[in-house]
Amino acid sequence: MDVLAFLYSATNQSDKLKEIDKYGWKKLKLQNYAESYIMGMQSTDAEYQSMVEQAAKDFPNSVIIQKANLMLHSQSADRPNYLLKYVAAQFADVKNHLLGPYRLNDYMASLEYEINKPKGD
Repeated sequence: MDVLAFLYSATNQSDKLKEIDKYGWKKLKLQNYAESYIMGMQSTDAEYQSMVEQAAKDFPNSVIIQKANLMLHSQSADRPNYLLKYVAAQFADVKNHLLGPYRLNDYMASLEYEINKPKGD
């Protein structure tokens, strides 16, 4: 299935890739397919909000999905809660020593940006 998804992606067959991604997410419960599905959507798509919110529930440790959910709710009064979920996703696997100090520095810079950016960005 990974090979087929790669081929669809490489040949710009987005409709077929979307089907594979949705199957991988919904049926096989694989995070990378949910991430690909969400990244393949436009924020103006009718189902975008519901799909991002569902993916955020299904994969709370996905930085990509939690970032999309944070952006979706950037104007919400509950923005700190979405920011908290994004933060938690950043360090879901604290035992993974391969991330190293550079990962922490990048994360802190990203968090500072998110906290200090003006509303509406």
